[in-house]
Formats: sequence, C-alpha cells, structure tokens
Amino acid sequence: DPCIVPRAVPVIESAAALAACWVAEDGTTQVVRESMWKDGALVFATPHLSTYAIVHSAGSFSDTAGHWAQEDIRFSTARELMLGMGDGQFQPDAPVTGAMAAAVLGRLAGVEDATEARDWAVPHLEWAGNSGLLPVGFAPDASLPREQLAYLLARSLGGRPEAGSLPVYTDQSSVTAGYLE
Repeated sequence: DPCIVPRAVPVIESAAALAACWVAEDGTTQVVRESMWKDGALVFATPHLSTYAIVHSAGSFSDTAGHWAQEDIRFSTARELMLGMGDGQFQPDAPVTGAMAAAVLGRLAGVEDATEARDWAVPHLEWAGNSGLLPVGFAPDASLPREQLAYLLARSLGGRPEAGSLPVYTDQSSVTAGYLE
C-alpha cells in the first residue's frame, strides 16, 4: 500500500518539483523516484518505515522557462530521473540518445549512476542489456527513434501487447519489423 503524507507546504513555484526523500540514519538522503504530489498529499510506496522529508528540487535550468514541458522537466529532475546537460542547461529540444533512455529506465529500476563522469551510462546500459530490454539496432550514442523508445518502455514495464491487439497506423509499414513482433 502507498504511504500517503498529507502536508501543508508553503506556496511554491511548482508542485511537480516536490518529491519524497528518504533520510538514512547516517544523514544521507535518497530521492523516492516514484513519489507524486496528488490532491494535497505526497504519495509514495516504501518497503520500510523510516524518516522521510518532502523536498523541492526542480533544478535550475536557464533554458526551460516557458517551455511547454517545463512542469514535466521539473517532475523528472526532482526525482533525478533526468539530469541537466551541464552549464545550467537542460536542452529540452535536444534529441534523446539510447544511453539517456536506458539511464532513465535504469534509475527507475534503482540502478545507480557510475561514479566516473565519463562512464555515467555504463551501469544503465549493462542493466538494460542483462534485462533483455535492448532492441535490435540499439545504438547508445544515436538519437533514439520513437519505435525504440516504445519498445524499451513496454519491455521495462513488463508488457508486451498481444498479437493483433494494436491499432493499425498509417505509417505502420515504416516500423522496423522486429518491433511489431
């Protein structure tokens, strides 16, 4: 069952940037990535009762103000699912690479980032490969086609549609055959 924490919080810029944070006995903290602000309460699942805090952490990006995805960016960065690109930028209109997508899914699954900056995606790519999530033709450094993202999302959530259960799209003939199976 989810833990529901009804709390009055001061007026803030964005509820999307609120997240639960587990506070360990040694004072270290860990964001609860699955936490959501809903109907005036912070809702999250936890395997243990401990000390938790409500944190407001939306990142400070110079290029997201007024962007159509600003609230979604706040939500994703507050939960450390997505990180900025450096120099205070998120680059919301930049393409997503295969490594970036694997990192988001890996973080959701509890995979930690590498400690060395140059190897940041390695643990996520290893996890995705060992989990059987990587589709045919997957290239970590290339822009991720929408069909590959759909494949990754479906597999990471344990789903696979039944044959013939999907709607037929006008561009279906352009979908790589391996993704239709």
